[in-house]
Amino acid sequence: MTTIIKKITLVEYILFFIYLCIILVGLKEFIIWNQITDLLNGDNFNKRFEVLLSLYKTGHPHALRVTLLYPILEFVRLMNVDENFFFSLILFILLFCTYRLVKKILNNLGINKTLPILLFLFFLSYFMNGRIIFAIFGNTLILFALFSYEWNNISKLKLMGFLTIGAFFTSVSSGTFSVALVTILLFYFLSFLAYFPIIKKKYFGIYMFLLVFFLSSFPFIALLFIKNLNYYNGSIINMLNHGYGKIFLINHYFIILLSYMVCLMSILLLYISKRYRIYIFSLSQVFASVLVGLFGYTAFLSGIMAYILLFYMLINKNIINRICQ
Repeated sequence: MTTIIKKITLVEYILFFIYLCIILVGLKEFIIWNQITDLLNGDNFNKRFEVLLSLYKTGHPHALRVTLLYPILEFVRLMNVDENFFFSLILFILLFCTYRLVKKILNNLGINKTLPILLFLFFLSYFMNGRIIFAIFGNTLILFALFSYEWNNISKLKLMGFLTIGAFFTSVSSGTFSVALVTILLFYFLSFLAYFPIIKKKYFGIYMFLLVFFLSSFPFIALLFIKNLNYYNGSIINMLNHGYGKIFLINHYFIILLSYMVCLMSILLLYISKRYRIYIFSLSQVFASVLVGLFGYTAFLSGIMAYILLFYMLINKNIINRICQ
């Protein structure tokens, strides 16, 4: 078994090298999106830091995502290299990190055949834009943090750090940021219900952290929500046109069906959280991305690693069930 794992690891690095070569020769290029370049390039090229500060002073909804890309653009300016080429290299590293996080989760569950995930991730990324790769990495880091704290006993400090960094990476869009927050909130809400009325000591500090985290994030969340609501003329129903939720606009009866689906999924989550808790960290993000994905395809796809993890756990349910016993 050890020899097989080593061979697979060698194949993985060969695939990463091939993908890197594809980027180096320009067959694949990720481009920094206009929301960032419009603010930090052009006339603002030499005063980017002042622009960044002004975004926070004025409460600009894109402040976090600009902060995320700011170091990349500053490095590009100092080193005088092509910004999209360097941006592509950064995304290559994030793809590598995303895969390693997923692999580590599955390996800790006793599942080792992860090479198909790498192939799928590379294939899918070839059709992705740069923004969604940031979001997928951020959401995967959140999954890794939730899993590691519950079943591998990392420290609370690491958990809080990983959750914060993961949420920061998902801030590239309001939908993906919402998926991250709903994932965290749902996971710990289900954990609370699973042990209710007992509150485990290991969770008390986390609940306090989450309370502070969500209270401090609320103004930003409200700003993003109002921005999106104004864009769709103040109608939440119209917001469904931006995601797969538009299929429910064909007939009003579909909206009723959607409500029933959400209720049934909620009941299912409650049942699983009490009996098969190991599934909850992935199911929380699946539920979050499916729910928020009603309003945006990017949000729906940002939870892709959670779908894959859940799939792997289900097809290896004998291994998982032994953990649950």
